[in-house]
Amino acid sequence: MTKTIFDNFTGKYSLSKTLRFELKPVGKTAEWIEKTGLLKTDEQRAIDYKEVKKIIDEYHKEFIARVLSGVTNLKNLRNFYNLYKTSKEKQDTGFDKKFENAQKLLRKEIVDVFKKDEQYQKLFKKELIQELLPEFISKDIPKEKLVEGFQRWTTYFKGFNENRQNMYSDEDKATAIAYRIVNENLPKFIDNLKVYKDIKSKIKTTAKSDQVFSLEYFVHVLTQYGIDEYNAVIGGIPAEAGKEKIKGLNEDINLYNQKQDDKKNRLPKFKQLYKQILSDKQSFLDVIENDQELLNAINGFYRENILAKHKINGEDKDVLSGLKELLNNINGFDVNKIYLRNDTALTDISQKVFGDWGGYWTNIE
Repeated sequence: MTKTIFDNFTGKYSLSKTLRFELKPVGKTAEWIEKTGLLKTDEQRAIDYKEVKKIIDEYHKEFIARVLSGVTNLKNLRNFYNLYKTSKEKQDTGFDKKFENAQKLLRKEIVDVFKKDEQYQKLFKKELIQELLPEFISKDIPKEKLVEGFQRWTTYFKGFNENRQNMYSDEDKATAIAYRIVNENLPKFIDNLKVYKDIKSKIKTTAKSDQVFSLEYFVHVLTQYGIDEYNAVIGGIPAEAGKEKIKGLNEDINLYNQKQDDKKNRLPKFKQLYKQILSDKQSFLDVIENDQELLNAINGFYRENILAKHKINGEDKDVLSGLKELLNNINGFDVNKIYLRNDTALTDISQKVFGDWGGYWTNIE
C-alpha cells in the first residue's frame, strides 16, 4: 500500500468528544421531589434573593451615611487642595506623580474610616445575614421572613457581597465611594471655591454661604444628605405643595449675567456634586447574575430610554428620531447658545486647553 502524507498524522493525536447528559429524576426520587416541593422552594428562594439584595443595599446606604457623617477632619485634604490649584507654570516634572499620590492618600484615609468601624468586617460574611440584617429590620415582619429564609443559605450572596465590597476600595475605581469623593466631587468643590470668590462682590451672599464655600466644609458633603443640602444652595429647591420655591445661587448668577452686555463681565456658575455611590438612582452597581438578566436589563433600558417619547418642537417623538432631527439641523444652530455639560469632562478640557485643572485658577486662601 502506498503511504500518503496523511498517514503521518494517524494515531498521533487524541480525539476529544463532548457527551451531553440529562439528570432526570425517576421513580421514588421524582415522587419525593414532587411531594416536598423542592423545585418550587428553590424557585421561590431565587425570587426572595432579589428582595434581600435590596435590603442589603438599604443597610449599606445607612452604614455609609453613618460612618461618613462622623468624619470631622481629613488630614490629607489641604495637600490635595494646594496641588489641585497649582497652575501649569508652577508644576515641576514630578507633579503628576505628586497629585496621584495625594489622591491615593486621601482615598485611603476615607476607606480607613470604614474599616475601623466594628461592623465593617461583618458586611461581607455570613454575619451580615445572620446578625446585622435581623437587627436592622427588626419589627418589619415581611422583611424579617425574607432574611430568615437565608439563615442557612448565606453563600447565595457571595458574589453580590464581593461586588459591594468593591465600593469600599481605596483604588482608582469609578464604582468606589472614595473615588466618588476624591476624584469626582472634590475637584468640583474646589472649583466652586474659586467661583464663590468671583461672585461674592457681584451678587448677594450670606454668612451661611461663606461657611459652605470654605475648604473646611468639605467634610459635610461626604454623605448623600450633605450633598443634597450643598446642591440646594447652588441650584435651589423647586416649589412644593404648601412651600415656596427656594432660589439657588446659580439663579442669582443667571439674573446677573442677563444684564451684562459684555460677555467678559459674566460670572461663572457653580457645579453641582455627584450623588454618593448607592444613593437613589444609582443602579449601575447591580449584579448581573446570568445572561438572561443581562438581556432583560438591556431590553428595559432600550424601552425606557430609547423608545421613550419626548416633546421635540411640540411633537411626541422617540429619542432616536429626535436625535436624527437634531443632527440634521446642527449647521443652523447659534454656537453662542451651545453649552458643555457641567461635569468632569470640563476638567479634562481645561487641562488640555489651558494647562491646568480649573482653566481660570488664581491663588486663593
